[in-house]
Amino acid sequence: MPRPEQSRSADGRPGGVQAISRAQFAAITKAAERENVQFESEPSDGAPTHVWHKGHILAGADVADYDIAELTTHGAEIVRHLDGSEQRPGRAKLLRLHENETRSAWQVAAYLNNLRGLEGKFSVNNLVHVAHTDGVNFCPADEPFPVRPYPETIPYPPPQSGDGGAGVRVAVIDSGLSPGWDVDHPWLTDGPAEVSGDAEVGTYRPDGRIEAHAGHGTFIAGVVRCVAPAATVHVSNTMRWAGSMLESEVAKAVIEVLDTKPAPDIINLSAGCVPMHTHDGKGAPVSLPMLDVMNRLTRPDCHTLLVTAAGNDGSGPDDVWFFPAEYAGYPEFRDVVVAVGALRQDREGRACFSNYGGWVTVYEDGEKLVNAFPPGPFQYQEPLGGTDCVYHSPSLYDGCSCVTAPQKGTVVRSRGMAEWSGTSFATPVVVGRIAERMSRGRQFLGRPRAAMRDLRRDLIEIEDSGDGVRLPIFPKRVPTG
Repeated sequence: MPRPEQSRSADGRPGGVQAISRAQFAAITKAAERENVQFESEPSDGAPTHVWHKGHILAGADVADYDIAELTTHGAEIVRHLDGSEQRPGRAKLLRLHENETRSAWQVAAYLNNLRGLEGKFSVNNLVHVAHTDGVNFCPADEPFPVRPYPETIPYPPPQSGDGGAGVRVAVIDSGLSPGWDVDHPWLTDGPAEVSGDAEVGTYRPDGRIEAHAGHGTFIAGVVRCVAPAATVHVSNTMRWAGSMLESEVAKAVIEVLDTKPAPDIINLSAGCVPMHTHDGKGAPVSLPMLDVMNRLTRPDCHTLLVTAAGNDGSGPDDVWFFPAEYAGYPEFRDVVVAVGALRQDREGRACFSNYGGWVTVYEDGEKLVNAFPPGPFQYQEPLGGTDCVYHSPSLYDGCSCVTAPQKGTVVRSRGMAEWSGTSFATPVVVGRIAERMSRGRQFLGRPRAAMRDLRRDLIEIEDSGDGVRLPIFPKRVPTG
């Protein structure tokens, strides 16, 4: 059944959403300005809970051409994508508002959604996150903790042997591959199948320290290959603004991957956003570009499976709408998208940071995973450490990532490996499981959705030892080698 109406705070914002820190917002803003993109936010100063594209709105794919023409007379015009390409017909349309428009993009979209016949057809162009600088939100859930290099430290999940994932193509829509990804990480470089990708943008700060958002795509690729060592993996650098990108651009990147020949079997998207409401608040907030992705996935000629993170707000079951993972809770999209929540280290309950609810397909190991990370010095930016969990008081369990993190300002040195937590990293564990199942028998080659349906039969439910919520999980961890 469709998701029920979302609970909302007194000021109209969705409940349970963690604020983006000032430091994160500053880093994102600086990166986006290089491409002439500016933002508006709610609240407008300090640490915002929502960020969107300034001076632009989105019109749904079902908004007729004459409606666009009418908007044009009021100063809204269709613009090109950031790479200069024209927008494709049949998708949500990005419109630039007139430079003399005094209302915010949110106010314009809200006004249009209240016009007869246009209800719910406009939205702001939300910012999608995969990483953060300071202040816990979205993906990942904590900051990386460097560990001894391989082989002194073995990745977790550990590298598998054999041909698991053979013949399976995985696309990772993320931050690219960081420098040093192919040094002393044999699970990423050995074997007949290739790991490739775009170079990560801005891995290091001017002072030589590792940026807070860096290494996300590399870590994810490493997890996939540990679970499915023979899978082919390609990592894009779509999320190039300090681990973030506009919703319209992320949807474009996913659809372009789906349009390649041959298309990948599985897309790993360890990212998402909580859209800002731009209508009367009834039902779900609008996520027009992600709806385009869902409609593309459900075309008869499409066989790709989208596996995406459930988000790290520590909220649920109806306190937060995190897209595109939310679409796994809609019956019409259940077969094309998998939403992955995170288990804590002992697998006896969900990790404190994981979003949860009936829309989450499966929960997988997501706390203190170990994999490849850029080498160099890293300074902790988050105000964590101490005795209080960021998400729950009292803590759901002892030893969660929130209360074991180093204090802000601590500087450590990475030698190419790190421990990291988040639904971001539970997601590639599930991707690896699907790829392994696809390669196990010919009946699943080229059929990732059928492989996932088969895996669903393995799921069991456990009662979360923290608060009694029931969680679908795989009965066993990924094998230890």
